[in-house]
Order: sequence, then structure tokens, then C-alpha cells
Amino acid sequence: MPFEFMVGATKFPPGQYILDAVTSSYGILRSTDGKLQQALYFMQTGEPEKNPRVTFAVRDKKYYFAAVIGWFGKMQYTGFSPHFDDETKEIPISSAQ
Repeated sequence: MPFEFMVGATKFPPGQYILDAVTSSYGILRSTDGKLQQALYFMQTGEPEKNPRVTFAVRDKKYYFAAVIGWFGKMQYTGFSPHFDDETKEIPISSAQ
């Protein structure tokens, strides 16, 4: 990610991250160096899409992890409550090499 962001109460600095899907409603986000890790619980909604991406809500100039969109549909992160006036920023997900 090219910016600092929040996942629940955990602050993640700019950098590359690995998103592991454990089940359709549970995943783990971790830094490539393994120092930061956060469990993610999701509520699945929406239609499947071909271009996977992470959605961040932008509120008061801060970025908050909000959802993952991909072949499984939209998975809303349950640790974040969207507001009607949130701006959003989407970042494409690339495969791990």
C-alpha cells in the first residue's frame, strides 16, 4: 500500500502486504516481514468480479481497510463500519510471486 492505513485498532505503515484467505469469511493480513498481522472477518455480499482489489474508506484524511472485492464477490470487513459520506480508494491485488 502506498499509504498508512488502519485495520481495526492496528496501524499499518505503507508497504507490501500478504492477504491470506483462510475461509470464505476469515483471512489474515500480514506484512511481508511478518512483524504485523491482523485477523480479518468478513461478511460476503455482491456479485463476483474479475479484477480483485482492496477497498479503503477515507475518513478525515485517514485510510481504513473496508473490504475485499474479487471472484468471490464483495467481502465487507466486519471490523469497519462504513459511513455514507466516506470516500473510497481501491488498490488492485496482485498474486504473490
